[in-house]
Amino acid sequence: MTNLVLFFVTTVVYYVFGWFVFSLYDLYPHKKALALCALLALPVNINGHVFTIVGNAQGEKGVYSLMSFYQQADQGDTLALAFAGYQQAGEDALVGFGLSVYQQAKRDAGIILGLSGYQRAGKGAIVGFGLSVYQQAKRDAEIILGLSGYQRAGKDAIVGFGLSVYQQAKEKTEVFFGLSGYQQADKTAITSAGLTLCQRVQDKTRVFAAFSSLRADNKVGAK
Repeated sequence: MTNLVLFFVTTVVYYVFGWFVFSLYDLYPHKKALALCALLALPVNINGHVFTIVGNAQGEKGVYSLMSFYQQADQGDTLALAFAGYQQAGEDALVGFGLSVYQQAKRDAGIILGLSGYQRAGKGAIVGFGLSVYQQAKRDAEIILGLSGYQRAGKDAIVGFGLSVYQQAKEKTEVFFGLSGYQQADKTAITSAGLTLCQRVQDKTRVFAAFSSLRADNKVGAK
């Protein structure tokens, strides 16, 4: 029933949007446009896996699309190749190339190339190339190349190349190459090549740190 409602609403919204854009030029083929919008928004359920081109859907085992504003899979993955507005997944929430506004996953939440607004993951929150505004993960929060606004990780918070505004991790925060605003970790805060304005590990603080590794005392907090 939910997918039926989503299909109807999505089709109407796409049709009205197309009419608004193309009716100004008197070029809108109404019947063909309605059929095309319905085809693009159609969710096809194959044994709990839902496939759609640019539709919005819920799936028991997974939801897969080229672009979606809404995807929810309680037991499986959500995957959008180009754009995802909202993704909630029982396993992995992934966007290939483009924009993700909100991702929540029991395992991994990832963007290969693009912009991530909010990521919350039970395992890893990852952005390959691009911008991440907020990442929260029970294990690792990682930016390979780009800008990270806020990272909070149960294990490691890592930025490969780029800028990190705020990092907080129970084990290690690390910036390989670039600029880091604030790093806070229970064990180690590392800036391999670049500058960190403030590093804090337990009761130790280091400011304007370059090529710096600040570690906790072995007797305090070590496992």
